Amino acid sequence: MGIYGKWDQNSFIGAAMSSLSCRWFGLRSLKWRWILVLPIFLGFTGCSGLRQATIPDPSSADLYGIQIVPYSQAEIYEKLMDHFKNWKGTAYRLGGMSKRGIDCSAFVHVTYKEKVRIHLPRTTLDLARSGMRISRQNLTIGDLILFKTGFFSRHVGIYIENGRFIHASKTDGVTLSNLNEEYWSGHYWMARRIIEPAKPTMN
Repeated sequence: MGIYGKWDQNSFIGAAMSSLSCRWFGLRSLKWRWILVLPIFLGFTGCSGLRQATIPDPSSADLYGIQIVPYSQAEIYEKLMDHFKNWKGTAYRLGGMSKRGIDCSAFVHVTYKEKVRIHLPRTTLDLARSGMRISRQNLTIGDLILFKTGFFSRHVGIYIENGRFIHASKTDGVTLSNLNEEYWSGHYWMARRIIEPAKPTMN
């Protein structure tokens, strides 16, 4: 019967599992084990991964509330567009966080850290639980837009205005897209508000 219980070692599945087991446990070199494990690990930290299929209801598990920032909406817009122009065309790379390649959640993380001085989570899973959930009709500059791009995949970008948002796309790298495009509209999941401009003081 072997380690797979009732699976017959002479069956196709039993033979395949036995072969896989032997090959894995036969890899005594730590280097080769890391080569097999690393892609799975990166899937958990970037824009997609099996772990994200178990996302709880975001509205009941917020990590952070909305943060007030000392900038006007116009200043936030300029900061975000300046950051986009600096990163435009940077290639997509799962797990990347530099100009050599970056994924969608890392782009959001770096943008907020460098331009708004707010340290957001690194993964799409945690970004989906940050701030406060808002309706699509109430989107404003700086809001996060999240998409379900596959059964296990999630994607995130930063809203600018007039339906436009910046993000790290798998096909185009860091780019500017429109939420009203058929693909993005069809895969829209939700939006999260992270920041609000400070209200002007009365003299």
